[in-house]
Amino acid sequence: MFKKSVLLIACLLCFALPAFAQDVPDEIDDPTGDIENVIEQLADDGYISDKGGEVVFEENRIRFDDDDDIFIPFDTPDFLTNFVMAATLQIDGVDDEDYQFCLLTYRDTADDGFHAVGVTSFATVDLYDIIFEEDTEGPIDFDSHGEDVDEEIHIIVVALDDEITIYVDGELFYEEDDLSVREGFVGLLRSEGVDCDADDVWVWELEESNLEPPSRDDNDDDDADDNDDDRDTSSSSDSDLPDEIDDFDGTSDDVMLQFEEAGIVGSGNAFLFGEDYAFISRTGGFFTTLGRNRNRTDVIMGVELTFDSESSRDEECGILLRVDDSVDPVEEFLFIGIDGDGTLIINDGSEENSSVFNEFPLDLDDTIHLIVVARGEELALYIDGELVLSGYEIYETRGIFGVAMFTDDTGSNCEIRNMWVYDTPFFEPGVCNVVASGNVNQRSGPSTSTEIAGQLSSGETLEVVSQTEPGDGFIWYELEDDSYVREDIISLVGDCNDIDES
Repeated sequence: MFKKSVLLIACLLCFALPAFAQDVPDEIDDPTGDIENVIEQLADDGYISDKGGEVVFEENRIRFDDDDDIFIPFDTPDFLTNFVMAATLQIDGVDDEDYQFCLLTYRDTADDGFHAVGVTSFATVDLYDIIFEEDTEGPIDFDSHGEDVDEEIHIIVVALDDEITIYVDGELFYEEDDLSVREGFVGLLRSEGVDCDADDVWVWELEESNLEPPSRDDNDDDDADDNDDDRDTSSSSDSDLPDEIDDFDGTSDDVMLQFEEAGIVGSGNAFLFGEDYAFISRTGGFFTTLGRNRNRTDVIMGVELTFDSESSRDEECGILLRVDDSVDPVEEFLFIGIDGDGTLIINDGSEENSSVFNEFPLDLDDTIHLIVVARGEELALYIDGELVLSGYEIYETRGIFGVAMFTDDTGSNCEIRNMWVYDTPFFEPGVCNVVASGNVNQRSGPSTSTEIAGQLSSGETLEVVSQTEPGDGFIWYELEDDSYVREDIISLVGDCNDIDES
């Protein structure tokens, strides 16, 4: 990371006239609003397609805890090339006479170089295309933003192959179409000695089909319901679940390792998000959204729950998953919590499927550790490491997560700490599946030059039959329907260590 800092400080600033693509919006109407609003506008204006992409990173605040650190990589599941990214940057503690910076970096590799955009001590927003080794380029453009550097500046980056478009506070700022193209990670980079914060950070990865708006013929299946995927719903039996979790209040990795060793989950488990703290203290019924845009069905979820109940009337505090927020009011959800008497409550939104478990009395004076295993139409629940429920029937639907409290007393508090969620597609010993995070083309052979044989929709899985390496630098997987998909546009889930070669 020292190499990055030295390169940026040593670069001469280059001036260039930007060339604007016809379909690039002149401004983003709601730059600090919901992710979907930004993606929808870019799609409506014909710049990208909103089909097949997904949020791969989202964080409320990123800041440097160690004074000696100058770089923080973002925890995205894969290296990225094409994406939309947003963040609000703030730089402070600068020396006006020195060149200092607070930058978002992307397409970042250890050997090839990186792109970066951010705010500097010269009251500018700069865009860089840095190439390592002998051919080292400085900033590809430079302009004055005209804002004080101690103010927050909201930046949106649209990266489409060699074209990079930058919006600053919603206004089109740069559009360059001759940049180096590589795959790499994203992160936050700063000069030594400056305060550099990034708030409201999100990254939306674009699939290959997103790079241009789809033609009318490509939209025949756009209305397909994401809930109607062909997920393999076979799983290990309830008897395979561990009777207890050895380190239930430890790290999420330790818990997941025990599930893997027990054969409950296989490879391909993806960390969705973590939340250190969430709190509700109001009368009525309130839902605090967590893991927004992380709609999932099959998950393992851990949380520490504390309920300070001050009412003798009915009230509940708990966690939510599989919340279908596409309709208002919400009708489908899964609530797991406790009432004011310390009784376990499970509710999926319908009175007939609401259950009270008096056989598991809980002490509200203690922090309660919950681990939820939701797979298909069944739920298992651990309380303080002990398996108390398995095979409990639930709706099979995709949804987001949250914390909820229902009370009439202003003195009651509901809080969660150390919440984590893993995406855990069904696992069957000896079976490996591919899963699509967005719309993925299937090919009739192991090459992009062969005919398109179909398309996997987001969340859809198919079983892998064999794998082959045709010489294009990628592994191609033959699927159960005789089609092929390439390794870099799907994820493997299940028992995938010994795939037959063809």
